[in-house]
Amino acid sequence: IGLVLLLQVLIIVENARLYNRLQGTYLEMEQKNDQLVRSQSELRRQEEEVRRLNKDLEKRVAERTEQLKSAMAKQQEEAQQRERIEQELRVARLIQHTLLPKSLPELEGHEIAAYYQPAREVGGDFYDFLRLPDGRLGLFVGDVSGKGGPAAIVMAITRTLLRSAYHLGSPGEILEQVNDNLLPDIPPNMFVTCLAALLDSSTGRLQYANAGHDLPYVRHAAGVSKLQATGMPLGLMAGMTYEQKEITLQPEENVLLYSDGLVEAHSPHHEMFGFPRMQRYVGAHSEGATLIDSLLAELEQFTGEDWEQEDDITLVTLQR
Repeated sequence: IGLVLLLQVLIIVENARLYNRLQGTYLEMEQKNDQLVRSQSELRRQEEEVRRLNKDLEKRVAERTEQLKSAMAKQQEEAQQRERIEQELRVARLIQHTLLPKSLPELEGHEIAAYYQPAREVGGDFYDFLRLPDGRLGLFVGDVSGKGGPAAIVMAITRTLLRSAYHLGSPGEILEQVNDNLLPDIPPNMFVTCLAALLDSSTGRLQYANAGHDLPYVRHAAGVSKLQATGMPLGLMAGMTYEQKEITLQPEENVLLYSDGLVEAHSPHHEMFGFPRMQRYVGAHSEGATLIDSLLAELEQFTGEDWEQEDDITLVTLQR
């Protein structure tokens, strides 16, 4: 009986132990199952996040692709537009150069030299010579305010008006007529400075009038002086009159006509070339062509290698 009871007790203890192990295994399986469920849920969440990120990435790639296509199309359009503008500027420059003298006039007893360099493809400076029926030579130098295409257009108009007005025979009257004819057509805030002259090569008599242009220099035996004459620039006000003066060039005397592109050039230290420097060079050179070469060499040394031309440069010398 005792052994039977003991066996029953042992069976009960073993069953309890097995039950506890079974419970532990069950709890462990439940925990693993919960972990698996959580892992699957996290995996699904990550998959959803990846799909969302992929969609966002695809959207951004598509947007960026469209932006690149638009930018490339815009760049291509801008390149074509630049090419058209450059082509138009080349044509404009060609036209402008055809308006400038193709050769310098040959006058008995006189020498003429000239230099012209625009700051851009086209410029607003101009000069010209015109032989008149009575044998005199008309000459003028001008500078349109501003640069580029608008200045070049106004330059062409002004040159045409000047050439058509030289039949009047008086520099002052020429400028008066050109001013009145130019005023209705010139754009607002633009004007033209101009010096008009008439030379009688047989006597050296030089008549001139000035519409707000830089005063010419004349080199003579006593030194260097300016050809003074007053007048408003062309295209500003109607009914302007222009003071007219004259000199008689003596042998070896030399006149320099110019635009402000040279005197207003700046050095790397922001110093301006200036009128005194130009006047010294006029006094130091008796030959017109030599004077121009010397001024250009000094300008190159003064401004340095990295200089970007600020304004059109025109130089014309007349020597008896």
